Amino acid sequence: MLSDPKPTRVFDARVFFVLALLTFLFFLPAATMQGVYFFGDAQDYFSRLAYSAERLRGGQFATWNPYLSMGNSQIGDPAAMAAYAPALLLFVILPAPLAFNFTYLLHALLAAAGAFMLASSWGQSRGASILAACVFAFNGFFVAHVQHLNIFVALAWLPWLVYCIERFFQTRRVLYFAYGGLVLGLQILGGHTQIVLYSAVVWGMYACVCLIRARADGTREILKTLAGLGLMVVCGLGLAALYLVPFLELLNTLGRVGTPSYEFATILSLEPARVITLLYPYFLGGNFGAPERGPGFMVEMSAYLGSLPLALAAFSFTQRNWRIWFLGAFVVLGLVLALGGFTPLYALVYRLPLFGTVRAPARFLMWFIFGIAFLAGFGLDALRVAPKNSRAGWIIGIVLSALSIASFLLIGLPNVLALPKTIERAFTNSAFLVACVFIASSTSVWWLWTRKVFSERARLLMTGALIFFDLIVYSANFTYNQLVPAGVYFEPTRNDTDLGR
Repeated sequence: MLSDPKPTRVFDARVFFVLALLTFLFFLPAATMQGVYFFGDAQDYFSRLAYSAERLRGGQFATWNPYLSMGNSQIGDPAAMAAYAPALLLFVILPAPLAFNFTYLLHALLAAAGAFMLASSWGQSRGASILAACVFAFNGFFVAHVQHLNIFVALAWLPWLVYCIERFFQTRRVLYFAYGGLVLGLQILGGHTQIVLYSAVVWGMYACVCLIRARADGTREILKTLAGLGLMVVCGLGLAALYLVPFLELLNTLGRVGTPSYEFATILSLEPARVITLLYPYFLGGNFGAPERGPGFMVEMSAYLGSLPLALAAFSFTQRNWRIWFLGAFVVLGLVLALGGFTPLYALVYRLPLFGTVRAPARFLMWFIFGIAFLAGFGLDALRVAPKNSRAGWIIGIVLSALSIASFLLIGLPNVLALPKTIERAFTNSAFLVACVFIASSTSVWWLWTRKVFSERARLLMTGALIFFDLIVYSANFTYNQLVPAGVYFEPTRNDTDLGR
């Protein structure tokens, strides 16, 4: 049984260096300025942030943008992030292309560091916490939403919010609610409102569960905790008021206040056919070797975390820990709600306050990736202490082996009757072969753990390296995040056609 964590664990500078190095390697083309993000909505964030920074350097705060839609609110525009200090500071002190790329690196590192701190506070070992951090910060959901900078930013703050709640219940120091208010304010200022809403459910439910478990502390202590939580929310909203007030006014001006139709709210629901991409992300194409096809599209419906983290997450349930079941509930609920209009459950969610005002239910996949990332850490620690002949370990190993074999058939299911053609495509589609290699490698690493082959440190390194390279290969093949020369933002005559699209 995993015991409750000790509240004395602190962040290690060596771990921060490792996470920073991994972040740099993961975003190597952007970090070394081989180009700048441009495609999709990325160009909208770049231009708005560059304009705000230009006004700040001139000694003025950008509240209005005369170059957008014949004039529009800059401070109330969610895509402008006009009051979000971390991004603005980078744009003020660095050249705009460098600042834009490093805004992504900063928040990927922020996400990894927050995930490590949260996993550590939950009692996970250092190796497991680093694994959870990598899976959370470098997974397919983050990669797919590179072009949506404020989604990227909002999700990066989520583990810090839950960490503040956790640390309060461990230490009973109200200071952590003050930290939480600061984090919440920054998330609202720089984050997408939909992701902020979904994040609030996660940390709000976690706070409720912690309160229920702490009911023996007495009524006075519970009231103190509720007051602290309320203060955290008030402080967060107060800090973000500079953006929230003009944002609400902008909504009134645009006529977007109120609940839209159910059809609108369920636009971009996760297509059921896309569920298989959790195991094989290019089942419907989308890599450099195969154009994307089929229903939906990867930008909104990607949540690839690698095959080994999924197996580790499943294995975590061999341990008795209430946090595992809490995370498991969000994994299941996130996947079901992401299906949106394809399930009757979403009709109930649509009727909840605020939830019916947003679209793209596929973004509930953020709950899925959040839960799997930390469950993978718990699963790795469970695997470390599992007996050599653990029945559960062998069951997971057999499942992985079955997936290794089934992938050759199921992934090529549309052509299974034309076996020669299926085999030909299997050996000519690099993405397919790579997926099979990673599934087979995951099976091999699992076998090393169950048989206790090599030292534990060697097994940890192999596990971490496999997961990191699995995710980095997926990122490298994600066609939507190509880099373009920085001049595209400063030469009006260049357009998508000039860039070869």
